[in-house]
Amino acid sequence: MGRLTASLGRLSTTTGEAGGSMERLDLQQSDVRGHIEEVLARTRHTGGVILGHAAMVVLQSVPWALHVYLRGPVEARVRQAATTYGIDEETAARRLKRTDAARLEYARRVYGVRVEDPALYHLVLDTTALRLDACVELIVRAATDRARDARSTRGTERRSER
Repeated sequence: MGRLTASLGRLSTTTGEAGGSMERLDLQQSDVRGHIEEVLARTRHTGGVILGHAAMVVLQSVPWALHVYLRGPVEARVRQAATTYGIDEETAARRLKRTDAARLEYARRVYGVRVEDPALYHLVLDTTALRLDACVELIVRAATDRARDARSTRGTERRSER
């Protein structure tokens, strides 16, 4: 949580937008922290999916969180994006290049990690080699197992504290 809020001051370097005053950053930090805590509290009971750049770092200490890296060869991802969004492959390639570069740079600058590092994830899937429904099934199964393991560990920790 501390790394996330500390990173807000550096946000303008990755978005290209002008930064605000210190008071505005303090408000943003408080707002972001509140939103994250609210989402985590809700997902603890109901489950959920949190998507975002560097979520695998921000949520690394959340015992029930499953960190998944969706990847695939660039050419296949370009074709997949063109089909999914109904755009030509040239446009898809430009968007993919821009998005990938931003994601890599953000994680490197703000958190000092390489997005492609498999050690940051519990599961790495090539979404161009598997059908979407197969990817969903794998993720749901892994998330269910991770949540079950986290619940059983919490019970063990509580018993050992007594």
